[in-house]
Amino acid sequence: MNVKPTLMALGSATLLMSSGLAAQEARLWDAGLNLVLPLQTLNAMTNQNGVTGGFVAEFGLNGHLGDTTIPFRTSLSINDLPGKADGNGVKRSLTGYQFAGDVFIPTGAKDLSLVTGLSLNRWSLKYVDPSGSAAPPTKGIKFGARIGLEYQVSPAVSVNALVQVVEFGADAQSIVSYNPSWVQVGAKYHF
Repeated sequence: MNVKPTLMALGSATLLMSSGLAAQEARLWDAGLNLVLPLQTLNAMTNQNGVTGGFVAEFGLNGHLGDTTIPFRTSLSINDLPGKADGNGVKRSLTGYQFAGDVFIPTGAKDLSLVTGLSLNRWSLKYVDPSGSAAPPTKGIKFGARIGLEYQVSPAVSVNALVQVVEFGADAQSIVSYNPSWVQVGAKYHF
């Protein structure tokens, strides 16, 4: 799956949907912790087959998109996606840093917003292969897209659920392309 067309479509739709949004008051900073629920592509990458596949810890800055009234958050996250060995002893575990920008779109339900955004990702791969084959390349900045919902429980606490799709790379023979994706569910503290 090529992520770049998805990112372009999501970015264009975000700008169209967010035009004319009313200003929302938000606290300036937030910190959150999310549980990762792996989708098939992340399971294939890390050989996970359980319900959980790691965690995402994030720190964000809330404001508005440029000089508009569109609610916007930039965040820096650490993604820890541990792996298990497959039947051949190959194990891939991912650690990543993610810089994201999200737009908040009111849903019409009180305190519930649609969240959509784009991300830049830098991956680190722990790769173990008893046969000695090369690890998939992880060099460079990879792109990602995210969409989900966030509910403001109180001025200080919100809960969220997001689907993330990110680029990673291909294997040494450029046969298999890895684009891990997951659902993350968590909470944020706003201060």
